[in-house]
Amino acid sequence: MIKEIEWGARISDLPDMVLMKVVGAGKKVYTRRDEKIKIGDADIERVTYGFHKDRLYEVQIYFRSFFNFVKLKEMLFKLYGPGRQPNRFLETYHWYRKETSVFLTYDEKSGGVISYIFSPIYKERQEDKKLHEVSSLLALLTDKERRIISLRFGFNGEDPLPLDSIGERLGLAPKKVHEIGAKAIKKLRKISKKKDIDLAGIH
Repeated sequence: MIKEIEWGARISDLPDMVLMKVVGAGKKVYTRRDEKIKIGDADIERVTYGFHKDRLYEVQIYFRSFFNFVKLKEMLFKLYGPGRQPNRFLETYHWYRKETSVFLTYDEKSGGVISYIFSPIYKERQEDKKLHEVSSLLALLTDKERRIISLRFGFNGEDPLPLDSIGERLGLAPKKVHEIGAKAIKKLRKISKKKDIDLAGIH
């Protein structure tokens, strides 16, 4: 049976964890040393633990065979109810709880996975991931464009500033700030479209 760990547990308090890979934007994936992988009658292939900024927020349980899928599906239905099936032709089920989301997927070729996600840290990771993506785009701008966009949208850790305040800081007229900012936004949108990065907050 898989031993439970509290959501938000720090990796420094879990000495039996072994690092598998670093995904980026603060996420690291681990397995547990000598973990007995069995849930009821179902055999489990492996379990991975996702940490954001060294805090547990995701557990993924991988398995194979239709037999194991049926057993695990029965267990989840018993625990959480029938769940939501977005497509009745696919063996995919979702359960949305107060702070935890649960997903079950299975297909014969690739096997199946149960994903448990702790929403508070997941949302924080999504925000950090977006900031990381935006920062990578800002690096492609000129120094002046980057400073104006950072000040205009608060990417420097401060509150967003109006055009006249930015102009005062940089010694530019508000109209010039607007022109440079508009040019930079156009450039960012073009690049973000190619890289499929959401820039909904920049307009």
